[in-house]
Amino acid sequence: MENRHEMMTAEQLAEKYGSTSYLVVKGNHGDLSLPRGMSEAEAVKRYETPPYGHASKAYATVVRIPNPYGQDREHRGWIAKGYRWADDPDSTEVLPVNPPKPMNDDMAVMDVVDKDVVITDPCYFVKDELWGDLCEKWLGDASLVKPRLVEIGGAKMALASTIYGDWMCKLEGTRNGERCKFGTFTADAGLVCAATFEKADPHGLLARLPASCWTVIRQFTGRITIKHVRNECRLFGCGRSEGRNVQFESVQIG
Repeated sequence: MENRHEMMTAEQLAEKYGSTSYLVVKGNHGDLSLPRGMSEAEAVKRYETPPYGHASKAYATVVRIPNPYGQDREHRGWIAKGYRWADDPDSTEVLPVNPPKPMNDDMAVMDVVDKDVVITDPCYFVKDELWGDLCEKWLGDASLVKPRLVEIGGAKMALASTIYGDWMCKLEGTRNGERCKFGTFTADAGLVCAATFEKADPHGLLARLPASCWTVIRQFTGRITIKHVRNECRLFGCGRSEGRNVQFESVQIG
């Protein structure tokens, strides 16, 4: 079946697949099942609008028809340009038309002098009115962002794609030579950054989030590096924090 880029109305879907059918939207934040009676345009808008997710991107829709005697039947629906259905005609897997090439080793290095450093996903603190600017000027396709240095809205950061997508990492290393755990951080837009702020209080910016979503290295002076190594994203730091020697690195745990 050819890719279908035109969206169907709720009436067209009901006429073709029956009144009990409903839509599932596939995208960068996983699959989202929606109530019956929605058009494909409405379903995609719902997926890409908070609170479901910040910086969500829909790739395709799938029409599901409930089957009381077994597994629901699935039919391919709308698909975004730049994506295609898997070659198996019975599959609803979505693939990029031009898959990313394997990344060589790339890195971004940020030197910091006596500032709190926040390690997290930038989507948690870049305000909505600046997010479009960030994507347009710096990111392009956020799933393929190589390590780079970015300045926006008073924040300076070393930023990169997680490659993995959404994730959770722990930050561990040493403080004055003794092993320690610095915290955890997550990604909901497939990005990771180490950021400093000129004026804003990072604790105030991120206070609404669970503590597991971000880690702060206080009063840090030293160097932080984000690397893409053999299709894996890693973050490293070495310097002094609150007057003590520290070294740390990220380890993916989810």
